[in-house]
Amino acid sequence: DKTQILIDSIKDPDNYVRIPAIQILQKLNPKEVKVIISELLKDEDANARQTIVKVIRELSITNLDNELTNALKLETNETVIMELVWTIGELQVVDAIDTLFTILEMDLYDTILRLRTADAIVKFKEVPLDKIVSMIDSKDEFTKEAATYMLGKVGNTDSIPAIRAMLEDKSPSVVSMAVNSLANIGDHASFDLILEGFNNSKIKEDALSNFIKKIGDNLIPYIPKMIKNKNQAAQIVVRQLGFINSPSIRDLLVYISHELADDYNILKAVILAMSIHGTQRELDVVSTFIYDANVEISSTAIMSMDKIQKKIQK
Repeated sequence: DKTQILIDSIKDPDNYVRIPAIQILQKLNPKEVKVIISELLKDEDANARQTIVKVIRELSITNLDNELTNALKLETNETVIMELVWTIGELQVVDAIDTLFTILEMDLYDTILRLRTADAIVKFKEVPLDKIVSMIDSKDEFTKEAATYMLGKVGNTDSIPAIRAMLEDKSPSVVSMAVNSLANIGDHASFDLILEGFNNSKIKEDALSNFIKKIGDNLIPYIPKMIKNKNQAAQIVVRQLGFINSPSIRDLLVYISHELADDYNILKAVILAMSIHGTQRELDVVSTFIYDANVEISSTAIMSMDKIQKKIQK
């Protein structure tokens, strides 16, 4: 009996045998495949369970929502749970979303598993934002961080107030995640809040730098006023402009070098940013500072000129 041969092949631990058998029988008798896979999801061997879940995902078998949801509820092996979470996210198993949230909020699970669960949740077309926002009030640091991460991934502007509130959290990792999520959403209006957080030592330099790079041109209206503060934040912002390759940003750097760089630290940051862009225009501007009275400015200009010339030659 050909059907029995296919059934036996599906139960074979070798995927080179199993996968073609599933593909063939899925076309001939999908109900039979469903029954067999349901049995394999309950196999005593965790490796066997993990393997069949991976096969379900790779073959995009979409008629197993109840089976996958129940398997996730009953599974105790974290490696298998990880595979189930990934598969449920990829296949959009809506019935399992409540269970995904339960896993995410349980601190007894490994951090990597909980991160994978957060990634699975944001893959759904309709993500329950209210549920995610409610997690921000959790006493568990990771749950708050994961909620902030997911809001940034979903990218709904309605969640901006909730994310901004996380800038005041006691946890540095939650605060950094909030900055990153606001950048993902494109909330340039939070720039002043983020600068304030940096100046108060609540926000780290790398978080501020990443925000600047992601927001890009939208920061231009804020920068001239900010530079006048001549503080460390201003230096970092100007330096990071070198990583934003847009004509408007490059025009702004030229403007700063002529009109606003009366502070040598700001001017140094401008020169360094121009060296990253590295075109003839930047070379022409930087060359005007090689004889500056300030030794640090002149040496920075000379080194930057060398860097730009090498880029041009390439």
